[in-house]
Amino acid sequence: MNKTKKILLIAPATEFGAYPPLGLISIASFIKEKGHDVKVIDYSGEDIEELKVKKDIENFNPDIVALGVLTGPGIKRAVMVSKIAKSLGKYVIWGGPSYNTA
Repeated sequence: MNKTKKILLIAPATEFGAYPPLGLISIASFIKEKGHDVKVIDYSGEDIEELKVKKDIENFNPDIVALGVLTGPGIKRAVMVSKIAKSLGKYVIWGGPSYNTA
């Protein structure tokens, strides 16, 4: 018997502007079809503060936080989001063109 998971997919803000996180949206659709509770947060095109990220994670209270990460300057923001999620006891996964790690 599989336990339903709450999975939060995050597109960290980048310096490249606002682009819809189509990859994360596709993944969210697949996860939902498998019976899990999923939410996508898109921080693209906005400055994010640690308190906002922490509140967003706490409000959804996921089992897993997965980030769609691009290489380049946005990595600093992805690291910040990851540290916050880990401080809240969340399992963190990075994915994207250059990453596949946990």
